Parts: sequence; structure tokens; C-alpha cells
Amino acid sequence: MRLTRREGLAVLAGMLGSTPAQARSLTEPDWVAERAKRGVPGLAAGWQRGADAPQLRVAGVARADAPDAPLLTNARWHLGSLSKSMTATLAARAVEAGWIAWDSRIADTLGPLAEGMNPAYADVTLLHLLSHQAGLVPDIPQAAFSGFSRSELTDARGERLRYALIALGMEPLAAPATRMIYANNGYVVAAAMLETRMGAPWEALIRQWVFDPLGMETAGFGLPGHRHDPVGHIVAANGNRVPLSIDNPVPLGPAGRIHMALPDLLRFLAAHRDRDPRFLARGGWERLHTPPFGGDYALGWIVLPDGRLWHNGSNGFWYAEALIGARTVAAVVQNDVSAMSGLPSALIDQLARR
Repeated sequence: MRLTRREGLAVLAGMLGSTPAQARSLTEPDWVAERAKRGVPGLAAGWQRGADAPQLRVAGVARADAPDAPLLTNARWHLGSLSKSMTATLAARAVEAGWIAWDSRIADTLGPLAEGMNPAYADVTLLHLLSHQAGLVPDIPQAAFSGFSRSELTDARGERLRYALIALGMEPLAAPATRMIYANNGYVVAAAMLETRMGAPWEALIRQWVFDPLGMETAGFGLPGHRHDPVGHIVAANGNRVPLSIDNPVPLGPAGRIHMALPDLLRFLAAHRDRDPRFLARGGWERLHTPPFGGDYALGWIVLPDGRLWHNGSNGFWYAEALIGARTVAAVVQNDVSAMSGLPSALIDQLARR
């Protein structure tokens, strides 16, 4: 039985009392044993403390049916919903540059493009969408997925807007800012707003405004496709891992279709830890890291009881989680979802305290 996120954080609050001495005494995990314990084909982890060089570890194989294909430290991993923090970061830079405002409303931003939107969303803003406070249903009906591309498009704006309008045509589950409802739909709508104001597809915008400035050269969209990259797996009824190359529809990119190698993910996490003023002003970082309507969800990040930032993600065949501490950032990825949980794993918590 999975813990809910809130139940998990309550448990975590009791785990966070370790003293600095205890944290310093932690030894490095046994990576082979950790991979075996999870039963996952491949496991990778990375962390970076202060100005120290990043540390990378891998164990296992890229795919279960190829035991002679060991993982490489430069392998690219599907990050699932870790993509949300990157889309929110794009939004923060767009706000700072004057393209859009946190209180920009959907109808005002999309204009005639929003025809058919449920009027209940009239007062929903960019900030509501990125903090899951818009009242949107989490996802469009699964049956509607077949109407969208799975392969990359030269320009995905048309499909993304059509996807967003399906979501905006559904009845809301709550009024704005009254209830946190985790919704992939919100990030698709937010991206459609950014595309409308900035005049380019989300894929081009996030590369120009986030990936390139931070030197994230391996970042891309959809499934990793290089020869030595890992493949996602399902866990069959008999416990075997079966490789499958399936991803979400292209319009869902802003919510969960980014991949990259761990060194680039650590660069992104370190920028958030250090609140790099060359990349984003202090107010933008504060907005990204602070729940705007109470609770523990900021913009693409869950704020843990001790103030650290955490999020996880999966497209159903991979699992990734990232943790930002005061001095150390850490990420753990694997090519199945057997470790998915509603709270930070013991492994990433250990790495982030090194």
C-alpha cells in the first residue's frame, strides 16, 4: 500500500531529526545491494555538495534483456514530473522579463483561443496553475490520448492548445485557491499561455530560457534515444522487468516528458539551491520555492518539513526523484517504477545529507 504524500511527509518529519554528527557519519551506500534490493534493472544516483565536484554512481544495466549493456554515468534518464519544476522555472524567467505576470488569467492570455473554456476558470491565473490550485481535473480522459502525437513535432503548439482546451472544457473539482489538486493539465495550460505570449513552442522556450543558460546540453524531450541510454520497464505479474518504449503524448511535455543525464540535472538543482542571481532575481526564486496558497506545494516543488525541496516523477516506466538541501543536491533515477512513493526515499535523503 502506498502512503499518500501527506501521510509520507508526516512520517518524514519524524525522520528529519538526525544530528549533524549523525549526518556526517553516513557511509556511501552499497550500490549493487541497493539495486538488488529494489529489483530494478538499472539504478543511478548523483549528488553535489557546495562547490565540490558532482559525484555520480551507477549500478545495473540499461535494459533487463541485455545483461551485457551496463549503465554509463552519462546515460540520459526520463524525469517524469521533475519536468514541472523546469516549466515553472521557465515561467519565472518569463515573468521577470515581462512576457507574462503571475496573476495573468487564462482567458486574458489566450484571448479568442480560449473559446469553449468552462467559465468557472475565468479567474484562474498562471500562479494557480503552477501550484495545482486551479481546480482542474488531473488529466484529460485516457481515451483522448490517442488523438495526440507520441513522436516529437516541429511545432507542438497546436496540439498543446487543443489538449489544454479539452482540460478547460471539463467541470472543475474546486474553486481557485481552495484546494490543492495535483494536475498535469495545469502545466499544459500554463505552457499554452507561455507559448501564446512568447510566440514560440514550449520546447524551444525551455531550451532558450532554461537549458541553454544552465549548460544542460543533454536535455531533450520524450524517451532517451541514444544507443547506450536506459529503457523504461514495467513490472510483470511474475516480478520480471519487461522493457517498453512508451511515453506520454507530446502536449504533456511541460508536465512530464523531459529527459537528461544526471550531471545536467544536478546543474539545474544547484541553480535552485544557490539561487543564482545571474539566472533569476531573488524574488523569482522566492516565488518558485514558496507555496503561494498555503500547504506544502510551491511551484514544481514540495517543501519538506525541514524546508528542503523535493519532487518525484514517472511516466509509468521510469522513476526519478530530486532533493535540494541547504548545501547538497541529490537525484536518484531508475528504469522502472518499483520504488515510487509519496515521500523521499531513504537513499536520496542519505545522499542529500552527505
